[in-house]
Amino acid sequence: MFNAFFSEYKLWFLAIVAAPLILLKEKKMTDTNKLLLLGLVNFVIFLFFPTDNHTWIMVSSLRYSYPVFIPLILGIFLYFYKKEKMDLLSYFVIANMLGVSAISYQPKLILIFLPLAALLIYILNRKKA
Repeated sequence: MFNAFFSEYKLWFLAIVAAPLILLKEKKMTDTNKLLLLGLVNFVIFLFFPTDNHTWIMVSSLRYSYPVFIPLILGIFLYFYKKEKMDLLSYFVIANMLGVSAISYQPKLILIFLPLAALLIYILNRKKA
């Protein structure tokens, strides 16, 4: 299931972990927090959907997870926008895009290359500034 989530969402599957952390940090219930809460409720509902342990069925079942990740990703973008940390989020987004390439698909290698790419972009951007 981890491979299926990773191949579908790359690093955005970490939004499932980030959303509760943001909700615990923020005490007020804003529109952004409502989106994150909606995504988490959708995730709990998604966990009860029927699936099987065969790879092709797990990947096929992930189409039902779109209502989970749409509000989570939007909520994370809005949270970083309100905190004026869009540059930090942009490193994550660019690093996520670097994993999409025309070479042979090796998903586990992306876990090594994405943090390195994000670090390189951060260092180059800092030298530029």
